[in-house]
Amino acid sequence: MLPFSMLSSVELLFLCEYHAQSQAELLPPRVPFQDQSSPPFLMAMAAPRVLVLPYPAQGHVTPMMELSHCLVEHGVKVTFVNTEANHGLILGALATGDSEFGGVDMVSIPDGLGCGEDRKDLARLTDSFSKFMPAELEKLIASINADEQEREKASWLIADVNMAWAFPVAKKHGLRTAGFCPSSAAMFAMRIKIPEMISDGVLDERGWPKRRGTFRLAPAMPAIDTSEFSWNRAGDAKGQPIIFQLILQNNAATHLAETIVCNSVQELEPGAFALFPGVLPVGPLSVSSDKPVGGFWAEDASCAAWLDAQPDSSVVYVAFGSLAAYDAAQLVELAEGLLLTSRPFLWVVRPGLAGEHLLEQLRRRAAPRGRVVSWCPQQSVLAHPAVACFLTHCGWNSTMEAVRSGVPLLCWPYFTDQFLNQSYICDVWGTGLKVHPPRSMASSPQRPRVMMLPLAAQGHVMPLMELSHLLVEHGFEVVFVNTDFNHARIITALEGAAPAPVGIDLISFPDGMAPDGDRTDIGKLLDGLPAAMLGGLEETIRSRNIRWVVADVSMSFVLELVPKVGVRVALFSTFSAANFALRMHLPKMLEDGIIDETGNVKRNERVQLNPKMPAIDASKLPWITIGKSPESRRAMIQSAITTIPTLALAETIVCNTFQEIESVALAHLPIPAVAIGPLEAPKSTSSASAATGHFWAQDVTCLRWLDAQAPGSVVYVAFGSLTVFDVERLQELADGLVLTGRPFLWVVRPNFAYGVGEGWIDGFRRRVAGKGLIVGWAPQQRVLSHPSVACFVTHCGWNSTMEAVRHGVPLLCWPYFADQFFNQTYICDLWGVGLKVCADGRGIVTKEEIRDKVERLLGDEEIKARTLALKSAACASVADGGSSHQDLLKLVNLLREN
Repeated sequence: MLPFSMLSSVELLFLCEYHAQSQAELLPPRVPFQDQSSPPFLMAMAAPRVLVLPYPAQGHVTPMMELSHCLVEHGVKVTFVNTEANHGLILGALATGDSEFGGVDMVSIPDGLGCGEDRKDLARLTDSFSKFMPAELEKLIASINADEQEREKASWLIADVNMAWAFPVAKKHGLRTAGFCPSSAAMFAMRIKIPEMISDGVLDERGWPKRRGTFRLAPAMPAIDTSEFSWNRAGDAKGQPIIFQLILQNNAATHLAETIVCNSVQELEPGAFALFPGVLPVGPLSVSSDKPVGGFWAEDASCAAWLDAQPDSSVVYVAFGSLAAYDAAQLVELAEGLLLTSRPFLWVVRPGLAGEHLLEQLRRRAAPRGRVVSWCPQQSVLAHPAVACFLTHCGWNSTMEAVRSGVPLLCWPYFTDQFLNQSYICDVWGTGLKVHPPRSMASSPQRPRVMMLPLAAQGHVMPLMELSHLLVEHGFEVVFVNTDFNHARIITALEGAAPAPVGIDLISFPDGMAPDGDRTDIGKLLDGLPAAMLGGLEETIRSRNIRWVVADVSMSFVLELVPKVGVRVALFSTFSAANFALRMHLPKMLEDGIIDETGNVKRNERVQLNPKMPAIDASKLPWITIGKSPESRRAMIQSAITTIPTLALAETIVCNTFQEIESVALAHLPIPAVAIGPLEAPKSTSSASAATGHFWAQDVTCLRWLDAQAPGSVVYVAFGSLTVFDVERLQELADGLVLTGRPFLWVVRPNFAYGVGEGWIDGFRRRVAGKGLIVGWAPQQRVLSHPSVACFVTHCGWNSTMEAVRHGVPLLCWPYFADQFFNQTYICDLWGVGLKVCADGRGIVTKEEIRDKVERLLGDEEIKARTLALKSAACASVADGGSSHQDLLKLVNLLREN
């Protein structure tokens, strides 16, 4: 333990001298000095009154209450100003209605929030009190000074530096002002130096880091990762602007304080105090155990007797302050870890941190070695000889209390300044360790973590899930983001199976649509996703320390987070490289008058970027056929155009294709691309795990049915997740399949056809029993790889196209919307591995057309040869040493970079 008491006493007396001087004009001439045990100025002070105003959080109230007791001991009258909410908590914790705390008079003013509102949301709390409390404080000062005799009027305000808005209020009423810093002096210095950090290019104007890496304000000060600046780690990222603006406003008002006192020690922070020599260190603050320090919860005094029964230096003390929050899984893991130490432990699980059931579970697991309490007298606990170490969130109060009592720290920071404090503890003072072991001590390197962000549609979720499986096989940990709506569908489809394989964590966010919203209107869905998801994505990236996001091109709004949080982004194209290139050409098509901004065709001409790339009629452009309304099409076109300039923020484009079929298109992309297709989950992935990500449960009984069919005999029919038929088209398709005279496997997903119920489907099943099989959803890759499958009647979605190519299945093309017409051109006109179905004058594909095209497709030996040649090229590309395998390894190595 270090000799702090002399320095702290001197600085505290200096502060009291300030108070004495403020009363000089109001006091009678000094009486002769008689008592040599007290400083002469205290004899003449006639008990000056000071208002003390903390930021309304436990970690700010406690040190300012300790300071208040110290001032009272030196003859100063203190009126302690809490918010009404915290005032009630403090009185409730003491089970007393007495507002006089050992000479500290407790009063309160409202913070502007209602009684049921969440005060743990620091941005919301801050925004409210900064607008509401100045007027309330002014009323309080006026009231106190109106009621008191002249000699007892408040003459000073000591306000938390986070409440510097109070200084002009105090000055208005003639009060002198002092600021109190409840954090380290280094933290205070960091905040004051924000303008310099902006001008030096460390921060942007909004407080977000402009570069990755560690930052140190001065050589003798702690280093911190630029992703861990306190104002960016104070909760939900949506609240960051409020927190950052309050800091700037506080900085602007700090000059109104005549002095700043800090709960710190000169010897511990010489670099910070050298930068700001006017800041007075008065720490570590402490009071006797009989003095209440403003705890929001009742202390469990029984822990003292429990500690008395433990051997010296045996107990692991665990406490995470008043705001740190962990989920049930983490709390259980922590409990298991404490048990593994084989040491007695005292664990503070404050009210609200765990539900009653979990709390009881933790208590049972702890017994008899450990003890779980709701709140405790921490200074007394840390001073107890039985305590060996402190597992802590690294709040500054906890840090100072541990230092004062000579207790080593195991650091687990949660938010705000706690990461900077950890740097002091572990890197500067050497009095603690971080929770994660050094890489040299770890049994294996930490798995790199990647976030996957697909568009909320089945055809976008699946290829990113397949890529996720591949990355897990290469040692990655994947955080897979769905919308809440799709997440629920995926979990339901798994029917109680594990929600994700090891290494893939499924999480979700709202999509901004009402529960009954039309999520098949892709334009409308896309329009609302940025506002609904960006805040949650930012918070998750920060809290989970995610360095890379692999984002669907349709979700490229995530590129906004590149400069803000320093995350790196690889864009994933769920469509062909040629379609991506066509997307980049969209502004030129508008400029040339081919289409207008709502997708109306002005010149119906063929569009082709290169002779070796597909051509498409303007009327079949993806943005023309996908929107359900002019507004929806406008939203999609504008989204595509506005994201083009931001694509430069992406590091690469990942394409589910291969060089042998799209080398020309890949060369047209705006940034370097990797072609890693055709994608398929690795063979080591179990069938249950491979099912993860499907919106409907797969009917695997179809595989046994396929086993019973002759090789090369079955017509497989599937139209993806969004195609919709009307009754007439459905009936023609059904009759056409019967007319082929071949066995068929037909996927009729829920809501595949308007106005068709289960009755029609059941009737058709009976009609074709023994010849055809109808299922709700199928494991398509396994179906297409089955030797009994002869051809694939398809909507030409890019995933289906790549899967058919990989497994050597010829295609009968029946595109519905979006890029599917473009893909049909590849299949039929460039690769020659399929045929188009043609509608009649009514726009109906007749049963005869279906029969004739199936027979023509299966009887064409040249198509069959080209299909097998393309399969060979696809398989070679994904084999070891193939072009797609090499590009996958490039991607893996890139994603391992920080």
